[in-house]
Amino acid sequence: MNLKQALKANKLNDFIKARSKEEKKGDKEKFDKAIKSISQTSSKAPKASTQGNRES
Repeated sequence: MNLKQALKANKLNDFIKARSKEEKKGDKEKFDKAIKSISQTSSKAPKASTQGNRES
């Protein structure tokens, strides 16, 4: 099972457990960074228009 399949199947914890034995010290940091990057969504939402700024 790869990361993409684990995410789709909602089995991320199983994926992590299966690889925890084989990971090296530096790999955990890279893995955590990749997971954080994948899981973040854009926090920038377009601003709502004000009454004076609406187009009719």
